Amino acid sequence: MRQAGGKRWRVRRSARPEAAGRRDALRSLKFEVAEDLGLQDDIAERGFANMTTHEVGELGGHMVRRLVARGRDAMARDRHRGDA
Repeated sequence: MRQAGGKRWRVRRSARPEAAGRRDALRSLKFEVAEDLGLQDDIAERGFANMTTHEVGELGGHMVRRLVARGRDAMARDRHRGDA
């Protein structure tokens, strides 16, 4: 927390540097998955805001699957390092 004119206020999470890094990583993943799904032309033409609910849901679902797989792989690596 910081003091400003005698008032206490909190720095928004999105204003923190680590949040910006996560945001960039998710944006990068979103474009990576969109390319794999063949949606990059639609995104370039219409933008994310004008995609159908089905397209956005498909994109989000694949992003979640990849994030879960990455987390699972990281946990397996950490477990493997602990055994060594």
